[in-house]
Amino acid sequence: MMKRIKDSLYVIETNILKNKYFLVVLIFFLIITFSNLFAIPRILYDEPLYSYTALNFLEKGNFIHSFNSFSGKEFCLYPLILSFIYKFFGVSFEAGRILSAVLGIACLLLFYFYCRICKYPDILIALLSLSFIFTNIFFVIFRITRPESLLLFGYFGIIFFF
Repeated sequence: MMKRIKDSLYVIETNILKNKYFLVVLIFFLIITFSNLFAIPRILYDEPLYSYTALNFLEKGNFIHSFNSFSGKEFCLYPLILSFIYKFFGVSFEAGRILSAVLGIACLLLFYFYCRICKYPDILIALLSLSFIFTNIFFVIFRITRPESLLLFGYFGIIFFF
C-alpha cells in the first residue's frame, strides 16, 4: 500500500509538477471550478431528481421512485456513487456538485496523461487543456449534479487505458 502511494506521488512529482504550463492550467481550473461551484442557481433542473434517487437508494436500497422522468432509475451507477457521497458528507446539492467537480479534475488529469503518452510538447498540452476547460460542456457538466460527469470520466478512462 505504501509503495503504491509513493509511486503515485512520484508520478505526480515527475509529470504534473514539472510541467509548469499545465500546473498553471490546473490551478486555474481549480479556482474556476470551486469559486463558482455554488454561485449558480441554488437548484438546477435535474439535480433534485438524481439526488432523490440517490437518497432513496441510501434509505430503502432501491432506485425506484414515483417520478415519471428518467432521473437515475435506468442509469443507476451515478445515483449509487452519489448515495455513498451523501452517506459520508450528508445529503446536499453541494456534495453532489463537489462529486461532479472531482470527476472533472480526474478527467483533466486523464486528458493530461493521455497527451503525455502522445508526446505532445508541454505548451501544447496546456493549450489543449485550456480549450477543454473553456468548452460549454465543461462549464455545465462538471458544476452541477448530473451523471454526464461520470460518463465523461468513463470515456476519458477508456481512451486513456485502452
